[in-house]
Amino acid sequence: MADKLIFPKYKRSIVNLMASIMKYYQVHSDYETIEEVDQVLGKSYKHLLLMVFDGMGQLSLKAHLQEDDFLRSYMRSPMESVFPPTTTAAMTSYYTGLAPGEHGWLGWSLPFRDYGGMVDIFPNTNSYDGTPVKTKRIAYRELPYESVYQKIHSAVGEHIEIHTVKPEEIYFPSKGNRHHPARDLKHMKKVIKKITAGDSESFTALYWPEPDASMHIYGPYDKAVKEQIVIINDFVRELGQTLKDTLIIVSADHGQLTITKEVELHLDEEISKMLVIPPALESRCASFFVKGKYLAEFPRAFEKKYGSGFRLYSHEEAKRIQLFGKGKPHPRFDDFVGDYIAVGIDNTLMHYKTIGGKEPHHFKGHHAGMSDEEMLIPLIIIET
Repeated sequence: MADKLIFPKYKRSIVNLMASIMKYYQVHSDYETIEEVDQVLGKSYKHLLLMVFDGMGQLSLKAHLQEDDFLRSYMRSPMESVFPPTTTAAMTSYYTGLAPGEHGWLGWSLPFRDYGGMVDIFPNTNSYDGTPVKTKRIAYRELPYESVYQKIHSAVGEHIEIHTVKPEEIYFPSKGNRHHPARDLKHMKKVIKKITAGDSESFTALYWPEPDASMHIYGPYDKAVKEQIVIINDFVRELGQTLKDTLIIVSADHGQLTITKEVELHLDEEISKMLVIPPALESRCASFFVKGKYLAEFPRAFEKKYGSGFRLYSHEEAKRIQLFGKGKPHPRFDDFVGDYIAVGIDNTLMHYKTIGGKEPHHFKGHHAGMSDEEMLIPLIIIET
């Protein structure tokens, strides 16, 4: 078992940070706000810059930076991610101000019955063989949402310019926001400086895929990850020293932990015969759709073999304890959350390869479980 497990409380998390930002721009949220964020927003800076660095959890950030390094020197008490702590779920919570159970983007791989298969929703590829899905951007079509940017735009009109900045290879819509594809961090810096040099007030949300990408390959505490975090630290420091009348909030979507064990569940004939389809969502938050005749047998068999690494929740229990959030479940919630949910509680990763399907990736670092390394993210506030 991981050193510390954190059950999502949605009291001081991504949705609560977004509740503070929404409140500042006169938009209602059902979630409580974060007091120290409300206090600095109350100073009415001309520009608000929200920067999210993928995978840059609280514990890895503290491991790689000294106390007097720029980002650490501006750290407040940590926040929690949402559950599962993974990019699809967490970033969509940044975009919507809703918990994953409400917005429906619950994990990397979602089963769309209408299309007869599992889809990796960000790259829009078949989860089993990696081929492109013919339906363009299926998740945006099947799981539409009203973004925070649209809500803010409706509330304040043209008075506030709303911008999003992401790497150019990532698709992101412009709805209430003006989107800026960027080549690299240097390009992002130019975009932000141009925005904040303008006459209008602005809210800008930036996303960068490191250090998560390096963590998956090398593990969250490798020197290659430290290099990425130092780059990010220097990037934010240089911006902080040049921008004026700007409130900068820095955080992450989730953290990562080191993977020490991998389970190839497709080789387990006993478990496999009980499943209607391969597991959905994430390798550390697996959704199981079980054949009716095995519903009672499945939890006993799974927990006997894998209970040391995964905590098993029934569909009904996950709803009752509000694992995926406190709001009204999305209409497609039951399509994605199966009869049982297996949540990672130690350093184990679960794979499932279909016959003729793509080989599973072997990661040295991963996320989507319930450890503090995955769930805790920083709250960094810089006033310029």
